[in-house]
Amino acid sequence: MRWLPALSLLPLALLPACSSGPSAEELAEQEKAEMAAALGVAVARIDEVDLGLKTRVRDNIAGHAALQKRHLWSLQLDEVELRAPAGQLVRARVLRIPLHEPFAGGTAFYAFDREGRLYALGLSGEAFERGAHGQWPGFLAQFKGRRAASTAELPTPVAAFRITEAAEADPTGEVATLYAHHRLMAENVARTTQVLTLTGRGEIPSSDLLRDWAARYAGLRGMASQLEPILGRATAAGYDRHVVAGQEILAQAAFAASAGQAGEVRRLVGGELQRSSCQACHQMDSPRTGGPLQPTLAASLTERGAPPLYRVGHDVWAPDGREQEAQYLASLTKAALLLGGVLQEEGRL
Repeated sequence: MRWLPALSLLPLALLPACSSGPSAEELAEQEKAEMAAALGVAVARIDEVDLGLKTRVRDNIAGHAALQKRHLWSLQLDEVELRAPAGQLVRARVLRIPLHEPFAGGTAFYAFDREGRLYALGLSGEAFERGAHGQWPGFLAQFKGRRAASTAELPTPVAAFRITEAAEADPTGEVATLYAHHRLMAENVARTTQVLTLTGRGEIPSSDLLRDWAARYAGLRGMASQLEPILGRATAAGYDRHVVAGQEILAQAAFAASAGQAGEVRRLVGGELQRSSCQACHQMDSPRTGGPLQPTLAASLTERGAPPLYRVGHDVWAPDGREQEAQYLASLTKAALLLGGVLQEEGRL
């Protein structure tokens, strides 16, 4: 008779209990928590639905967005109920795209509402957890609210390239000026989101960050004269005044940051800057339409056949030193919007 292993002679009660791992309910809650943290909005329900996209369509979109085909191989579409800040449930379709280098291991989430607009977007993964001093939430903020099909207007990437090439060949032309203005405005949105993200979790933004922002804000002053043919002399002068007011507020915010006053920084950037500079400028009447100024400037690009290009340094702002990573995320967002446009066209968004 062979000897049995000593362990087999132990009473069952003394054997270590086997762990079955998280339950299905726990995994579902973890999934909702991850999506909610990325999108910045509570998630009440997630149900996976059939994506139904042909491989050819995915590959074409990857090429149009300057991505590799493998970047769009693994996609997931979910039917999701999001709980809006007011408490009501919002139905959305969320597209998940696994991230590749330089953010391998993370996931991008794109939530589309019933009208096909990008309701919310966000990133999950170790690279984005409290990383980059709140820069990535600010970077993504410049894409929110664009229509899903907005990047599908150009039939080929060559058309986009030719528009960019023409703008760069004539840096004093109106298209180049409008693209540069769009990029500077995108930076303002990104910096505002960055500061509010930091102060919202009790951190104080660097005073150097705010001084640098104030210096870059000065770039908008140079825009006033360049935009005069579009805005008219009186509106351009008013634009300049609002930019000066913004610079002064940012200087005050930098002083408050150096004094460790996170609440004052938040009040100045999230309140005073928006009222006295951003909103005041956007609400000026356009001499061409009689309506608010900001939609007129956006329409001016469209009128000149120059839609969003999602190109870092041209019409997209990027954190300093992170241009390569930013271009990957900008291209991925362009692809997500194209995918959303196709899904909406096919009645599956």
